[in-house]
Amino acid sequence: MRPRDLLLTFWRATYPSVRWLVGGVFLLGLVVAIVVRLLWPGAKGGHIALLAFEAGVAYLWAFLMPAGLLLARDARQLRIPRLEVVAAAAVGLAALATIGIGAALGRATLGETSAAALTALVLAAGFAFSLLPGPVAMLIGLLPAASDAARRVLPVPTLDDPRSTIWWAVAAAGFGVICAIRWHGLVRLEASQAGRSSAMVMRMRGKNATGHWDGSGAGIRIVDRRRPGWLQPETNLRHIGPAHPVGSLRVALGRGFVPQTLRGLCRRGLTMAGPMLVFIVAMVLIRATRPGASVSWLGLIYALGIPMLAGLAFMLALGLPLVSALTVRQRWSTSQRELAVLGVLPGLGTPDRVRRALLRATLARPVVINLLLAVAGWIVAQRMNLSVIATLALVAAPLLCLLAGVALTLDALGRQPLPGWALGLVSGALTAVVLISTITGLLASQLQQDGPWAGSPVLWSAYLVVALALATVLGWITASGARGMARQPHPFLAHG
Repeated sequence: MRPRDLLLTFWRATYPSVRWLVGGVFLLGLVVAIVVRLLWPGAKGGHIALLAFEAGVAYLWAFLMPAGLLLARDARQLRIPRLEVVAAAAVGLAALATIGIGAALGRATLGETSAAALTALVLAAGFAFSLLPGPVAMLIGLLPAASDAARRVLPVPTLDDPRSTIWWAVAAAGFGVICAIRWHGLVRLEASQAGRSSAMVMRMRGKNATGHWDGSGAGIRIVDRRRPGWLQPETNLRHIGPAHPVGSLRVALGRGFVPQTLRGLCRRGLTMAGPMLVFIVAMVLIRATRPGASVSWLGLIYALGIPMLAGLAFMLALGLPLVSALTVRQRWSTSQRELAVLGVLPGLGTPDRVRRALLRATLARPVVINLLLAVAGWIVAQRMNLSVIATLALVAAPLLCLLAGVALTLDALGRQPLPGWALGLVSGALTAVVLISTITGLLASQLQQDGPWAGSPVLWSAYLVVALALATVLGWITASGARGMARQPHPFLAHG
């Protein structure tokens, strides 16, 4: 098979919405890297350009390349050994191509060998993210912040350190071994056990991925057999029934929309914060073995907690509205009986009242959380005495995520939603803007001291232009989606 066909294997084996979303993010990261490299030819500009590209690489290998494993599983179950070999060869060729691009981009700053090792580490970690269980995968997602914080107690090299190439190569080899072991096990996993697998990639293969509902995704049957009993969610049914249309719709929509009890919310929070707490405890124990360390206990906890909280805020601000909007988009993407049944729920009232209840059910949580994050960003900026533009960056990120959640949800409920490529471009631009804002918070001390961000008005101007353009596009999508939803005879009408 020709190399071009091998590289297109992932594109053909992925749902259109996913391929355009991930492809848009990767392409945006590559474009940002090239633009920054041209506008900022120095070493710092080269580092920022390479990091922008690596962010796109991580996204690509975490959400698009796992389609190769699903293809290999299908080939093995259908007894087509040649197709299984093609899937594995496609992963290997894509890895070599990605490493080659990274080496070319980082040649002038880190050198080809170091840039190749860093790219290999990022893609291996991204691929491992999709193959490992959820809690471990989340810890991998926090590795950039964790590695920066771990320098307080461990000899973790920086980008300019000559030892970094060896560190990255060894870490990439370790993740590669993990990926190979998980690939071997997941490809041979029995079909009866696949639904219980906690691997992130196995959640892409299910009825919910194509927009259909099943017992695990809708209604009150939300028991996840991949979790132990003490981590199972607890549905709150106190405000359900004809007198509470919003709560009834949340239960009917299923998955993340289902209302939880306080204990259930704490359990969900534990699954998210647990890996971070384990890492912090491990670093504190390492600090305890070094009585002569220069960093204090409080300083260590602060240094570990702040980057991880920033990473958690990034995932909440960006992930919650996008996942909610994409879930609604999947639900309304095809004609199905479950969607029509929602229209006959008792107590919903007129179509206008149903629209208001549906919007409250789908948007209330993303809107509230992003408003809280915007207030938190403003408080952080005031405490650190940041400049006006830095404060704007911290506050604008969650507000843009809020606007994106509203826009994409209204678009999904309208008559004619955005095509996949447009959704990918919007999501990619939003990811870049929010990531820059998160980095702004982490580099607040440099902003105060005329660091690289404050010293580059060209980059700040480009950031403001992209943010304003994105806000304009999201505003247009919001208005268009609201008009399309209002023209629908009833909100529970599918697109196809």
